[in-house]
Amino acid sequence: MSILTKKEIIEAIASKTGGEKKQANAFLDALSDTIIEEVAKGNTIPLNKVGRISAKMRSQRTGINPSTKEKLVIPAKRVPRISFASAIKDAVGG
Repeated sequence: MSILTKKEIIEAIASKTGGEKKQANAFLDALSDTIIEEVAKGNTIPLNKVGRISAKMRSQRTGINPSTKEKLVIPAKRVPRISFASAIKDAVGG
């Protein structure tokens, strides 16, 4: 297993669509920007065959500072979340 680079993803998109790498790069950048903007607004983004990307609230909780062993309150905050579709789960073997 390896981590694909952006260049490799762009080449794969261009190859599968028959388009140019420049167009694939523009598409990938626009998709990434749109996902970030919409999730920041609180919207859920469905990605066909991949899953859904959204944000959820993480509750306030108590933690411990590992240096001082002092208890502290970790405030509630929104965190990104991804739920994978069964197509990708099956492809991975889960």
